[in-house]
Amino acid sequence: MPEKTIPCIFAIPTLILSGSNPYPEQTSKAKRLATRLNLPSPLNHRYAPFKNPPPAPFRRLSPYNAPLRRYLSSPLLTHCCHSCLEWQFQPLRNLQHMIALWLIGLLLSTTALPANGEPVAIEPHLGLPQLAIPDNNPLTTEKIALGQALFFDRRLSADNTMSCAMCHIPDQGFSNNFITTPVGYQRRKGRRNAPTLLNVGYFTPLFHDGRAKTLEEQVWGPLLNHREMANTRPAAVIAKINQISQYRQAFDDAFKTPPSKTTLAQAIASFERTLIAGDSPFDRWYYGHQENAINKTAKKGFSLFSGKANCIRCHTFNKQTALLTDQRFHNTGIGTHGNKPNTLSLKQRDLGRFEITGNPSDRGRYKTPTLRNIALTKPYMHNGRLHSLEQVIHFYNNGGITNPELSPLIQPLHLSKDEINQLTAFLKALSSPHVAALIENIQSKN
Repeated sequence: MPEKTIPCIFAIPTLILSGSNPYPEQTSKAKRLATRLNLPSPLNHRYAPFKNPPPAPFRRLSPYNAPLRRYLSSPLLTHCCHSCLEWQFQPLRNLQHMIALWLIGLLLSTTALPANGEPVAIEPHLGLPQLAIPDNNPLTTEKIALGQALFFDRRLSADNTMSCAMCHIPDQGFSNNFITTPVGYQRRKGRRNAPTLLNVGYFTPLFHDGRAKTLEEQVWGPLLNHREMANTRPAAVIAKINQISQYRQAFDDAFKTPPSKTTLAQAIASFERTLIAGDSPFDRWYYGHQENAINKTAKKGFSLFSGKANCIRCHTFNKQTALLTDQRFHNTGIGTHGNKPNTLSLKQRDLGRFEITGNPSDRGRYKTPTLRNIALTKPYMHNGRLHSLEQVIHFYNNGGITNPELSPLIQPLHLSKDEINQLTAFLKALSSPHVAALIENIQSKN
């Protein structure tokens, strides 16, 4: 059966969320699936909110109530976290209208789904390569829709309070802008910053320490981590899913088999592969040859990026595409105690890549993140220590933090204040306009 080429998640025109729907058949199908799965919503609190006081990191964020209100009250996030955080916000008005918008925006924004479960091919954005799809997990309509439902469902956590989307928040670049490391099961604080899921289908290995080789393998990391979703074993998750008749039917539609460890991972991985966001102003200038796509300041920043600052040593690109990561591991000094004998923080018990390989030279090494959409995904570094792009540039301008395992690639850059501003302007030019359009449409419905 021939594949149908479709636009990826952020290529859907804004008119989908603004009223006109060019995909009536797909809308009906997506809404039927959401109805069948009976996902919890503000109108249907199937699961009790926290009985204890709210998580401490959220209490500390009280000065930022306005942005928190925007994100927690968005139709997209209302489903996955409204009930467990309702201690802080009044019920939303016109919830039925918002849920209708959420169903259309969330379930259709990921992709224009072809009918009858035909194979799905993702058309790459300018500046991105063709997405590689595993032979044993081809993209289909049913898998993407099922994976999306699972991604936003709090029932996948041990106590029914956490979903994937509560750490990878869509209108925060599929990361978490408000706290350095996410809060998970029973208010347990994670060790590392939540990385963006934008363009995650292009990357391997995964996680800051590279412990997963594929998206399918990655899925079970948070589900079983005692700080995150805290399930004791895969069988416990599958048993819970099997108790929900709507999920049994959805898995049968997608895989023709009951829910299993393998098929659950394949469904969520299929959804995550649709989170593509390229075609940035930089792409339009560098690859599309649109001279006015970025300004002179950003162009000077690119010259620094590929020249004096030499950022391309780790954040690589070529003449056709730019993932802006070498997908390797480096010690920049973040998380160390410098040249003290106890060079890595034992209090945090985070030894980076060393925890996976056991190689002493991997102590304090973490994977190079992509710089695509970097302005949308603060805070930065594996522990969320740096809170702005300017702080990141100053960190590297000073040569990182000296320690016995510091990468030889990390050297003082000797950038002036103007050059730091130019480099910052270039990094901001890496944001996909499709992400901005999606965020604008979500927030405009609040």
